Amino acid sequence: MQLENRGLTLVELNEFNVPLLERAASELALPNLQTLLTLPRAQLWTADRDDSGFLEPWAQWVSIHTGQPASQHLIEHLGDVPDLAFSQIWETLGRSGVTTGVWGVMNGARREAPGCRYFLPDPWTFSEHAHPATLTDLLALPRYLATHYLKISKRQVARLGMRFIRCLAQQIGWGTVVRNLAALLPEIMRHGPQHFLFIASFEYLSVRAMLRQEQAAVTDVRIVFLNSLAHLQHHYWTQGAVGITPQLAHGFRLVDKMIGLLMGAAGPGGALLVTNGLSQRNTNDEPPWILYRPIDPVEFLRAAGIIFEQLQPLMSYDAHVFFADAARADAAERALREARTGDRPLLWVQRTHPTKLFYRIDFSDVALPQQSVKINGRALQFARYFEKIVQRTGRHDPNGVAFARGLALPDRLMNHELYDHIVRHATASQ
Repeated sequence: MQLENRGLTLVELNEFNVPLLERAASELALPNLQTLLTLPRAQLWTADRDDSGFLEPWAQWVSIHTGQPASQHLIEHLGDVPDLAFSQIWETLGRSGVTTGVWGVMNGARREAPGCRYFLPDPWTFSEHAHPATLTDLLALPRYLATHYLKISKRQVARLGMRFIRCLAQQIGWGTVVRNLAALLPEIMRHGPQHFLFIASFEYLSVRAMLRQEQAAVTDVRIVFLNSLAHLQHHYWTQGAVGITPQLAHGFRLVDKMIGLLMGAAGPGGALLVTNGLSQRNTNDEPPWILYRPIDPVEFLRAAGIIFEQLQPLMSYDAHVFFADAARADAAERALREARTGDRPLLWVQRTHPTKLFYRIDFSDVALPQQSVKINGRALQFARYFEKIVQRTGRHDPNGVAFARGLALPDRLMNHELYDHIVRHATASQ
């Protein structure tokens, strides 16, 4: 499935750790990752800080897509992209006559980009739609699972799942779908129906669908975002600082296949850029940091007496909340800011618009069996409304890397500076 050496393929392999990648490529004998590691590399960095001082992938990828540091573009949270005031790569290239295909990008918006022939947003950017509309059913199931995974309707999953499989089969063929689902069964027998199996397998099938879409659309620049490895590092990086757990091994094998497909599609002479945007470092030697998520965010706010119009959950422990008027937003802001559990603040709250709040859970200690939440004059049982997701095994690091073939990069640059190099390369060939 070669693309006849056209243009540039940008692979956004989110947050991978280079020493871990190197060890996996060697120990698991992964040929495509081994080839990737031989390419010229540039070191990336950002001045943004951890603990939500913009060092989050949903802010850093916007930096790369706009050429602006986060202090300038000010997109801090998932779902904030409608407020973006800067042009993204695909918009800029489109105005120069360069056609693009954009697949799964984090916190991106197609807007009216000329020449953007297909666009699939990430599941958490709730304001965005797939283009063309025939791709909608590829997005609907991941979007539902990503925002409801602690309280799932089996009926809804069945309905969206049938639509997803039918749409996927239209893209890559029933034979490919059936073969890959059959290959997943032994893994389910070995590990049980663990979510990491479905995340990695979905992403592999998604890459297959992207390449089929590209065959039909024929673009100059293709951008594909891959997130399963970042998820696995956060959750399963537990055997030493560079250890390969069975969960990581499963993910790496599929990532190797994805990289092989994308390298092969670009052809031996096509420009290729693979970057992580930022990295992760292992946290086994750090004090435990536990990720909690509301079991049902709507139910929790209602139990707390918060009156709201709409709630949009995000990736894990955060959400946007919308209100009918500023007065109700004021009341909710006071209640949420004052919420306590175990004598600690429960939430970090930000007023983003007169009738909109952003919050995330700000408690990451070990919860006691009878721990309570004091909020809005009420006492709620912590375990009734919040569930432990994971004790984090990897956290964000401001240093990244870019592997490049057919695209010259300096040895070291800030991650948002990738934008200029991508745009110059793509427009120079026009």
